[in-house]
Amino acid sequence: MALIDFDISPAEQTLDIIRSGARGCLQQIKASVENSKSVVWQNPFGLSPQEVFDALDTQGKVLVDLLATLRTAHNSVVPAAHHIGALLPDGMTVTFNAEGKGTVGEV
Repeated sequence: MALIDFDISPAEQTLDIIRSGARGCLQQIKASVENSKSVVWQNPFGLSPQEVFDALDTQGKVLVDLLATLRTAHNSVVPAAHHIGALLPDGMTVTFNAEGKGTVGEV
């Protein structure tokens, strides 16, 4: 296959579209998870992780569950070298009460 090939079959065109879409989707998932992790743990506005979870109120658990689900889905289909890493920094914990409010702690 040439770098720019104008005479590719419909099957090859279809595969190119599917591969590109899948690659783009996985890149977006990883970027979104990494961005959310960064906003919680290295907040650009100077909030501590606890202040972020306070701001999230009862949606803190929803966020963590969403990020965990996206991480699991992403990591199940990409090579290990491209996995999304741990959602919590080493030594940190987040526990949730029945309403979903998070409390940040250390191990």
